Amino acid sequence: ASKISVGVDVCMTYERRFYFNLPEVQHALHANRTKLPYSWSMCTG
Repeated sequence: ASKISVGVDVCMTYERRFYFNLPEVQHALHANRTKLPYSWSMCTG
């Protein structure tokens, strides 16, 4: 089982959000997110 460290910021920075929205990164991760009408985001609201 994995344990998440206390103090880890679960909201990603702009740079990471940009990186994970790159089509080639999503393809490498087998994440079919590029066809969604919005960008991938870990945190909402």
